Amino acid sequence: MINTKQSKTGRKNKTNLSITWPSKDFFTHAELKKTNSEFVDITLRVRVKNEIEKGKLKDIGVLHNGKGRPTNVYALVVNSDVINKAKQSEVVLHDQYLVEKIADVSVNTTTDSKSVAQPSKKETVSA
Repeated sequence: MINTKQSKTGRKNKTNLSITWPSKDFFTHAELKKTNSEFVDITLRVRVKNEIEKGKLKDIGVLHNGKGRPTNVYALVVNSDVINKAKQSEVVLHDQYLVEKIADVSVNTTTDSKSVAQPSKKETVSA
C-alpha cells in the first residue's frame, strides 16, 4: 500500500522555491528553466506571469523561431542598452519599446483672461 501522505508532503515542500533570475540583460523562458531546473514548467510560467503583473519583470518582445509559437523575451530592467542589444539579437520588440522620445510637451497654464474671447449673449452656436 502506498502512503499518500508522504507523496503530498514531498510535493508540498517544493512550493516555497524562489526563482533565480539570469544575469543576462534579457532572457527567454527556456533559459529561465535551465537556471531553475527544480521548478515544474507550469509553475515557473505562473511565477513569471505574476512577476510581470507586479512590475518586476517586463515582457519586451518575441523571437520568431520559424514555425510555431514565438518565444517570449523578458528583461528585469528595460533601458536603451537592453533595447539596443535585443534589436541586435533579432528580438521583435513590442510597440511600446520601439517608440523613441521625440519631444517634451509642456502646457502653459497662465493665460490672460482678456486674451480669451468671451462669446456675447447674442451669438448662437449651431452644431
